Amino acid sequence: MRRSGVTWTTVGLVLLAVVAVFLAFAALRSTRGTPAPKPSGSALATPNDEQKSDEDKKPNVTPSMSDALPETIEPPLLMVDTKVAYRGGTGTCLGGASLDRTTNGGNAWRPLEVPAEAILDIRTTGVDSVEVIGADDRCRVRMWTSADQGTTWSAPTPVSGIFVRLPDTTRDIATPSGIVKSPCPDRDIAPLAVGEVSPTEGVVLCSSGEVITTADGGLTWQAQTPVVGAQAISFEGPLLGWVLLRDGGRCPGLETQVTQDGGTAWEFGGCVGPTRIEDDRVLPSLSFATPTDGWADLAGQSYLSSDAGLTWQLPS
Repeated sequence: MRRSGVTWTTVGLVLLAVVAVFLAFAALRSTRGTPAPKPSGSALATPNDEQKSDEDKKPNVTPSMSDALPETIEPPLLMVDTKVAYRGGTGTCLGGASLDRTTNGGNAWRPLEVPAEAILDIRTTGVDSVEVIGADDRCRVRMWTSADQGTTWSAPTPVSGIFVRLPDTTRDIATPSGIVKSPCPDRDIAPLAVGEVSPTEGVVLCSSGEVITTADGGLTWQAQTPVVGAQAISFEGPLLGWVLLRDGGRCPGLETQVTQDGGTAWEFGGCVGPTRIEDDRVLPSLSFATPTDGWADLAGQSYLSSDAGLTWQLPS
């Protein structure tokens, strides 16, 4: 009897082992048949992902994008003529932009509806026509147009072939040749200003005062004579340009310097305003409509020049 019991016990243990092996094998096959979940943020593309355009795959705006448009950039300013001008507050891809218009030489400004989350540039093709280059709520560069001085705006449209800062990075700028690295020495600091001189010529003012130009749509860049302390820039053609300079030592407010050779040499122009801007984070703006007619905005106060920046007056 004892021997028989040992035999049945042994058989039972063998059967249990076989069942355990069978269950383990079944579990392994079940695991192999279930695909592993894709980790969050994975670069792997599904068939649906491959069918999406780059615009569709762009993530929603996050607060970190606001860092790419710091306060220390030249606010947009456009002088149409001696009476009409537009000025903007840049804002960020999260909003906060502003837009004002004057039709009486800066004596009074009227706030306008802001079509963009951020304003990068303001342009015109006539007295009543104005264009805003800015960022939409997904931080994409777009253009809005108005034929009634900014009272109403068109739907946003993609834009290319222009010189403009990108709203979601400090290191790159848009040019007619495509998106290129900032030509400034410190590429981690956003340029103070990016300006278009012509369809192929552009200028960049760096935070350290470097003036860098291109004549081939942004393919190559040439460093001009720097103007340390420059905070705003405006070119009226490839040779004639101005900067607004803080702490130049010759003016109680801001100082203008002018170049007539594309930035190779700079000369003292004139003084703007009786005092400097108290907040170092607030930059002035500068715009010239003709080689003689200029507009400067110093923290909301307008000054006009009719002699190429040699003298500046308050609105009359």
